[in-house]
Amino acid sequence: MATTPATVEITPVAFAAELAVVWGGKLSGKTELKPTTAGSDAGWLIVVPVEGAAKGQIAVWFEAKAAAAAAKAALKLNADPKDDQLSAFLGEVVTKSAETFVGKTGHAASTLGAPAAGPAPAPKGASAFELVTAGKNCKVTAQVELTGAENAVEAAAAPAGPSSSRRLEAVLDVDLPLVVRFGRATMPLRALAVLGPGSVIDMGRSPDEPVELLVGDRLIARGEVVVVGGNYGVRITDMTGSQPVVSELEARTA
Repeated sequence: MATTPATVEITPVAFAAELAVVWGGKLSGKTELKPTTAGSDAGWLIVVPVEGAAKGQIAVWFEAKAAAAAAKAALKLNADPKDDQLSAFLGEVVTKSAETFVGKTGHAASTLGAPAAGPAPAPKGASAFELVTAGKNCKVTAQVELTGAENAVEAAAAPAGPSSSRRLEAVLDVDLPLVVRFGRATMPLRALAVLGPGSVIDMGRSPDEPVELLVGDRLIARGEVVVVGGNYGVRITDMTGSQPVVSELEARTA
């Protein structure tokens, strides 16, 4: 029976966890993974193609200055790494991380192509993280786009087994910043330059409208503002997805 290719969406958090392990190994120190906002500085983009049972690519962007410092330390260089040295170092980091990640997601039969590397801005919409090793930070973004056959889709939809539970457990302790957004406005630079104490900004929304809850740049829920023990809180009134966040993560890591 013919199979129909379908995209299997897998959380970048699970891949980033593997990336942190490899990064720490290169720098001979434990690396902590922290969610953050995407960097705006110059960076390097590494793209690893995936072929076989799963097809697609894994793309990782590194903040250039921090990545160069890491490569210099890992390779024990006396000067900043040249472009070919930096691209080779980052390519090896991403490839090793991808090998472990792809194997754990049930696509061990897949093969990885040679990484493509080069200077590039941070991709929009990618999940952003910070690799923290011995007090030194490096911003990265990760995108995982894999397409599998019908059986891969069925596996993703099946109840979580022991192995998927372990994968989910590995990422559940990662701290994610929860942001409450009351509104947002667009202002010309001239208006921003004259802001000061007492200035009032029209957010363009009614006080009765629900506030938005975001994890990173992703809207996950809406709710109403309440007071809890003298502090502000939010009572959730609507989840934007069809299932709770943990259930979604469990489905993605199955």
